Amino acid sequence: MPDDLPLPAGTRGYTQDWFTLNIPIWSRLLPRHVPAATRILEIGAFEGRATVWMIENALSAEAPGEIHCVDTWQGGAEHRAIAMDAVELRFRANVQAALDHRPMHKVITHRFASEAALLRLHAQGFAGRFDLIYVDGSHGVARRSGWEPYCLIHECSRRG
Repeated sequence: MPDDLPLPAGTRGYTQDWFTLNIPIWSRLLPRHVPAATRILEIGAFEGRATVWMIENALSAEAPGEIHCVDTWQGGAEHRAIAMDAVELRFRANVQAALDHRPMHKVITHRFASEAALLRLHAQGFAGRFDLIYVDGSHGVARRSGWEPYCLIHECSRRG
């Protein structure tokens, strides 16, 4: 992870759970449709609950893998009452704890708005390179800028 500064004690854990309800369906679908993911794109990472689950369950157990996490860690209007700097620290601590158990994998953070990150990833040659793309961020993007960002997401996904 790019921020190699030591984490304060007690930063691990979660305050929100928007992901767990996805686990039963993901546990059934991913082994069938994405059995050995080596590169995952996650848009909207918050405290890393989904990231940790994907490190432990979605990335291949036989090959090194990576998850690219896109988030500004600034939050939107719905996060005004939340200390987003603490959210980012929890993300880093939670993900690092998972990576300590799966050192062959890595997480690359992209601290940009989703549209800007997608454009950068596309320009850096990541078109068609992601086995799995999970979008749970920037919920207002279609209202703000139409469907172009979703077209970029499609362009980033691996065919087949």
